[in-house]
Amino acid sequence: MAEIGEINILVGEDVAGAITAELDNVPWDKAFNALLDLKNYAADIDVASNIIRVSTPANLTSQEGYKSARASAVKKKVELEDSVEPIISEIFRLYYITPTEAKATITELFTTVGTSGNYIPIQVTEETTTRSIIVRGKEKDLDIVYKVMFLFFVVIGASISLGAVIDFSDAMIFAMVFPNIIGLIILAPKVSKELSRYKAAIKKA
Repeated sequence: MAEIGEINILVGEDVAGAITAELDNVPWDKAFNALLDLKNYAADIDVASNIIRVSTPANLTSQEGYKSARASAVKKKVELEDSVEPIISEIFRLYYITPTEAKATITELFTTVGTSGNYIPIQVTEETTTRSIIVRGKEKDLDIVYKVMFLFFVVIGASISLGAVIDFSDAMIFAMVFPNIIGLIILAPKVSKELSRYKAAIKKA
């Protein structure tokens, strides 16, 4: 049967006996199942591995129960690991799209429809005053959000005029002035102290 069907057949230790049959013009799988029925045996077919396991129905049922229990335990372990994964937050500044539009797009991409309702693994909050969105979720989900936003802005940037891109770049360079000034004000006492120490060291030398 294995040669005719070009498949691997594994026979359990509890399979024994002999059978005499004469079959004509019968598909091999039909003949194989008919022979198993005569001996009250059962078969489990693994199409992906091209393997058929033959044993008693009780043994196959017991093995399937074990595999099901093991799969359930692995699933619970994965769910537990996901549940203890820390939740982080990221702020995404928006320039060519409104926070409402960005929230709708991201929510649609991450929404999963299930039997118990819709599920979304992240939480998106709009910040209209700063024209940004705050996304809370697991690191892997936020990584996908970042990639989606990056690709979105690549498309937007390629579709607008060069003048608008240059104006935007100039505006961002100008905006960098403010944090630099704040940093200088905060660090001024420290810089003054270090400068005085440096001058004193030069005089001693």
